[in-house]
Amino acid sequence: MANTHALTNADAVQNILNTVAFPEFQKAFNNSSAFLGQVPFQAGKARIQIPMHKTGMDVTSVTSDPNDFTETADEAGAFPEGQLIPAGSAQGRQTVEWEYKSYGTTIAIEGMVQAKASAGGYNALSDMLAEELLAGVDDLKHVISQDALGVGTDNSSGMDGVTDIISASNTVAGVSQGSNAWFASYVYDPADDASDDDTALTVALMDDVFQNLTDVRSATPDAIWTSFAQYNAYANLMSDRIRYVPYGTGDARFQGLNYNGIPVIAVPKYNATRMDFVQTSDWSLNYLPQKSYSAEGKLVEGAFKVESRDGAGYDAISYTVVAYLSLVCRNPFKQGCLIDLE
Repeated sequence: MANTHALTNADAVQNILNTVAFPEFQKAFNNSSAFLGQVPFQAGKARIQIPMHKTGMDVTSVTSDPNDFTETADEAGAFPEGQLIPAGSAQGRQTVEWEYKSYGTTIAIEGMVQAKASAGGYNALSDMLAEELLAGVDDLKHVISQDALGVGTDNSSGMDGVTDIISASNTVAGVSQGSNAWFASYVYDPADDASDDDTALTVALMDDVFQNLTDVRSATPDAIWTSFAQYNAYANLMSDRIRYVPYGTGDARFQGLNYNGIPVIAVPKYNATRMDFVQTSDWSLNYLPQKSYSAEGKLVEGAFKVESRDGAGYDAISYTVVAYLSLVCRNPFKQGCLIDLE
């Protein structure tokens, strides 16, 4: 169907989506997930490059166990008068680049909606389109949330999720964690120490991860993301000793189970057999900003790009809505996890 209304062209729809629908999308995106509500959803640069100081992690593997480290680096530090200043290692630095991934959906604006909007003028058009677009991008929000957790469908086109990044054996941002200890997280699988495949959660297991992160890796975990199954298992362990600590999800405040002063947070759809100990300040969900101009010449910026599609004989105008996203962890080395829990 031909585009008969100037205000329903792709640029106008993109303007409406990014000025009316996008703020609501951001709010709904954050408030609907305990995980994403703690991770900034922000505009990113064209290239997300993070310089890493490999030898500055101050650890090296001392056994065949890739998680067994000791402090060894001496590239910087105090020195006595008359002695050489510690020499840094240029070979000990590497810039890691995180790639954006494309997410999209197709939205159809029915002819009746167009007719009502045209009869009511631009404001009515804006309201009508925003309502249709918000409903249409809900599926997109769901897919992005699933991929960000690492529990979506196994699609190589999608971004690496939390449970992909917090690993000692995956390839993340083009870097093999199995071959580069400085980019690998601390992973504790208690099943490796037992004949059973899965192990019941204990406080001692949690202490192992926490102490490795704080004492060996100099990390400061400030949240534990986990499934409802492990959240309830921890609550049962604490019994009458349960304490709570506040945390934020989007613009809402909640109470998480207290572990060493940090919240244990149950995340919908999270991997049922693991707990992830994270520095939330290391994480962000970046979008590649899309820019256009309103009819008044005002710059409009948001996450969504819109292009028109042929209606193919239907009483509707179709649009493709695309967002370019990347879940970034500035330092996987500072994160840790418990896996293979009952």
